[in-house]
Amino acid sequence: MAQAARGSAALCFGPIDLLMVTTVAYLPFALPLLLPGTEVDPLDIARSLILFVLLSLCTELYALKSSNVHLIEA
Repeated sequence: MAQAARGSAALCFGPIDLLMVTTVAYLPFALPLLLPGTEVDPLDIARSLILFVLLSLCTELYALKSSNVHLIEA
């Protein structure tokens, strides 16, 4: 995606990773406020978010490591 836009891959993936971590931090607290009539357990939400976010992040890093894509251009 970054190559198609002729941009830096490091500048593309950095904000995405930051947004993923921020989502895990705020969503378990924001979701009960957004859905006032329901009972939502923040720990269950945080657990599932951490599982899926970390799984996708690790998959992304493994794919980048196994391919010969250099994120930082010299």
